[in-house]
Amino acid sequence: MKIEKNKVVVLTYTAQADGLTVDHAPENRPLDYIQGFHMLIPKFEEELEGKEDGDSFAFEVGPADAYGEYDPAHRFDIPKDSFSVDGKLREDLLVEGRVIPMLNGAGEVCMAQIIEIKDSDVTVDFNHPMAGKNCARACTASSSRPRSITAAGTGKADAATTTAKEKAIATGTRARKAKGAAITAAMKTKVAAMAMAKAAATTLKATDP
Repeated sequence: MKIEKNKVVVLTYTAQADGLTVDHAPENRPLDYIQGFHMLIPKFEEELEGKEDGDSFAFEVGPADAYGEYDPAHRFDIPKDSFSVDGKLREDLLVEGRVIPMLNGAGEVCMAQIIEIKDSDVTVDFNHPMAGKNCARACTASSSRPRSITAAGTGKADAATTTAKEKAIATGTRARKAKGAAITAAMKTKVAAMAMAKAAATTLKATDP
């Protein structure tokens, strides 16, 4: 069956960047999604459009079509006491390379990677781990089937006919989109504040992961 809008697609894939595997969906844990509803990055859905069940293919996604270019402004130092939780410095959080959730002054969650631990400051990076990277993907479209909808062309599922699996897919996608939007907004707010005053970094606080 051809992959097109409103089809529930099951696929396996491996994604590599800089020669390393950064993401994968193996046969025992394949990715399933609904084509045409922006559940994947646009380039990914574009490459899948028109493929048939069983097709294997490969493509490359650049920063402009995925997670954007690396922005040095998203990497800066913050006071080490920003990693205090309930008044105590969480030494266990201070591991170089670790990605942890942090709260900014507006109470928004943003993910930060710990780059370097200094005497009184910590260098953190709020760029997406894949920012600025080219990502090669090798995929196999395992199967596809029509989505259970009655409101053709509206993109709205009929609660009476949509399967539980499809509801789970859609719900998970909405949650990921909401989280992604919150993180992006938090980063933009933080970077703007940093440009106005370096002291704004003190508004970031670690949250219990």
